[in-house]
Amino acid sequence: KSDIGNLIAFTDFVQEKLNLRFNVDQASIMREYRDIVPQEFDFVREVRNLRRIAKRIEGSNVVTPVALSHLCTEKIITMTFLEGPTFSQIIEQQERLHEQSESAEQGLPVGRDIDLSTFRPKELLT
Repeated sequence: KSDIGNLIAFTDFVQEKLNLRFNVDQASIMREYRDIVPQEFDFVREVRNLRRIAKRIEGSNVVTPVALSHLCTEKIITMTFLEGPTFSQIIEQQERLHEQSESAEQGLPVGRDIDLSTFRPKELLT
């Protein structure tokens, strides 16, 4: 908390006393960060959020891990494992696809996509 407080104070000092302005309101970002981060470590709340999100997307082609209540505590969340590409792999794939479409428009050779043949999001391991 004190580190975030120091960052907020420094940002306020730079913006107000030195009259240096940024393209974004960094002080507001720091304040939001200070308020949100502790909530991320409220694991009871996070389990409730997991359930709420799963219920709202039920019936769609999007899946989320399921919290295993009997293995969760205030300090630990235990969830099912979803087989498939990681979020960072999906982002990288999208970047490659974007680059490939630009290359194809320029007549350059195009690479391969991530193999999703083993991606089975509905199969949750328990």
